[in-house]
Amino acid sequence: MFIIRFLLLAILFLFVAAIVGLVFFLSSIKNIKRQFDNMRGNMGGGQQQGRTSGWQNGSAGSGSQQSVSDSRSNEERNKRIFAENEGEYVDFEETE
Repeated sequence: MFIIRFLLLAILFLFVAAIVGLVFFLSSIKNIKRQFDNMRGNMGGGQQQGRTSGWQNGSAGSGSQQSVSDSRSNEERNKRIFAENEGEYVDFEETE
């Protein structure tokens, strides 16, 4: 009788621990989704008009948030940084 009670309590404990772990995991996923949605909402529907950062003075911030705006045209934003003959291939010699 003692062994049966012990096994039932162990199973109950494992069940409760699994439920608590699942709740913690799902709440973490929900928080990540919320952060991602906030980041996408600040992107301006496909055009990068403003991006807000939650980091201020080196810590995850409560308080005011800093924002960065990109007022360049789409052509300037998508302009190549390197010339056509740069950055495509790298010549290297194999050494042993």
